[in-house]
Amino acid sequence: MIPNPARLSTEADFRASTIGVSTQCRLVPPAVCNMTATRDGDINTQFNCSDNFFGVLGLSPNISSADGTKAIDPNLSPLGFKPAVNLQWAFFTSENLSTLYNPESWDPSVNQPDDLHVTPDDQLLNPFYLGVAMRVSTNTFTANSTITTNEPNVVANNQDEYLDFIMDCSITSYNVNYTWYKSSIQNVTAVSSGNGSLLEIFHGAQTYNTVSGGGGFDLQQYIIDAAIAGNDTASFTATWSNLYSVKVLSLIGAYLTPRTNLQEQNRKSLLVAKVPKSALGALIACSLSYTFLGIFLVIAAWKATTHNVQQIADQLSLAGLTQMAFGEGKQSSPSSLSTSRRASRTRPSTSNSPLPSDEYLPRIPKREARKVRISGTDFTVWL
Repeated sequence: MIPNPARLSTEADFRASTIGVSTQCRLVPPAVCNMTATRDGDINTQFNCSDNFFGVLGLSPNISSADGTKAIDPNLSPLGFKPAVNLQWAFFTSENLSTLYNPESWDPSVNQPDDLHVTPDDQLLNPFYLGVAMRVSTNTFTANSTITTNEPNVVANNQDEYLDFIMDCSITSYNVNYTWYKSSIQNVTAVSSGNGSLLEIFHGAQTYNTVSGGGGFDLQQYIIDAAIAGNDTASFTATWSNLYSVKVLSLIGAYLTPRTNLQEQNRKSLLVAKVPKSALGALIACSLSYTFLGIFLVIAAWKATTHNVQQIADQLSLAGLTQMAFGEGKQSSPSSLSTSRRASRTRPSTSNSPLPSDEYLPRIPKREARKVRISGTDFTVWL
């Protein structure tokens, strides 16, 4: 049970709790319920699932002509309902359809409940079970339905004009938590209710002195809806089960009060930026080009640090230039030779001691220029 989506804002999200009802039905094999055609023209089908669930499909219900209530009917099980010739049902405590589920202690003999023996809430059943006997015209099913041709758990009657079968259904209530996000249900968790107090809201509303339980004749419409819903037994039972769950939940929901959301938030959509795809692609491409350029520069720098470059750097250093200009094996230049000759002519050949006046003469530093070739390039070095 969820709020009507049409009444909710599309920007509202919340986490909430609610209740749920699940009905699961299956066909009962005809042999289990002793389904046999009667001798009166094979029009009716008699069944006897247990002492508390028996009857005749095709036989009209026994209705009081005085007030329209249910009259005593030997072909109707106690606390059973039969609104028409093609439908009969009752509630049970187990799936074998043997023990009637009667928490209000209804007495069929007086058509009144026994208020002194009402079942306490903590002993109410969840789930309880529903036994349904129904007759469906073969023309109601779709043309390709396998129920009319291959389903073993049905009884064909009156030259295959009708299909009679029994369904056993479990009805369970749940406590459900769910998330409503962007107008859709997500993260659903369901835990079976602790007892049958919720289901008893529906079950307790069934009036046993009426032919239909006081709930109208909607179950007959469910038969038609289920027959045209699909082409196999699974689609028939699933559709009928879902419709019955809605029936139960609709009655329970009328007695519930609103619940506060566990969590809630309101979203507000904003368009921050809108970039054309071509421009976005160009921006991404340019960003990636910086990466490739950086990789290229790293590789180029690594290749530049080779042995030749290091050797040239060593030769251009001060130590390297000095070694190349004045290293061992270097011959004196003509300028140095002429300088030495002039010095020898100014000094007397007979004496190695300097003239007395030489010690007072200032010494002028000499500068020489040398040319050095490194890797095919000439460099001038002043010394």
